[in-house]
Amino acid sequence: MNNFSSSYLFFSFLKIFRCRHFGDLVKEINNIEGKFWLRINSPHPMNFSDKTIKILAQSLKFAPYLNLPLQSGDDLILKKMNRNYTVAEYKKLIKKIKTAFKKYRQGLEKNIAISTDIIVGFPGEKEKNFENTKKILQEIKFDNVYLAKFSPRPKTAAEKMKDKVPEDEKERRYQELMKLVSKISFQKNLKFLGKEIQVLVIEKKKNFLFGKSRHFKTVKFEGKDSLIGKFANVKISGVQDFGLIGQLKK
Repeated sequence: MNNFSSSYLFFSFLKIFRCRHFGDLVKEINNIEGKFWLRINSPHPMNFSDKTIKILAQSLKFAPYLNLPLQSGDDLILKKMNRNYTVAEYKKLIKKIKTAFKKYRQGLEKNIAISTDIIVGFPGEKEKNFENTKKILQEIKFDNVYLAKFSPRPKTAAEKMKDKVPEDEKERRYQELMKLVSKISFQKNLKFLGKEIQVLVIEKKKNFLFGKSRHFKTVKFEGKDSLIGKFANVKISGVQDFGLIGQLKK
């Protein structure tokens, strides 16, 4: 779905439910009967009000996972990206979200899984700027980080920016962050070891079923093809950098 169609669908929902606030829309969807999970993908950090955070934490059909793009852990680079927030503001928002889930959720869901997007090698990114990004990843400890090396898009302001970062340097920084992200992700996944969780089964590959947990963890386990598209209870018996391994519970 492109940006236009997703925005159109969003405002259509607002109209249908007669909502004036995003949080009110989430509340209305949460009240719909049936078994389903609600996720919000890559919202802008500055769109999150205290009201929205509280409603998300209280709406139990909202899965305890959120991708909240940061893009850079350095204020100078964020300004060049025109992101309109500072690292301190982003950190404050993360703290509010985590606090709300600890207050309103139970069990594993008290710990919301948060992922983010990071671009390395943005024009003008010096070693000190990169180190600031590395520092915030170590501090916040995201469940996952979607890393990308900067690549200029035609007819954008970034395409015309000078002080480009060499490709070999972008690759070095990318690999350095990938090692850090992998280590942190593994540590975050350990809390699921031995736990029984619900999984939405998506596909089968090489005789294994794969699905997503409510924390948006990829889960691998053995089972019948008939489970695809359904919910399954799985006990986690193994942990990987970016996924979980389990056994189907009957």
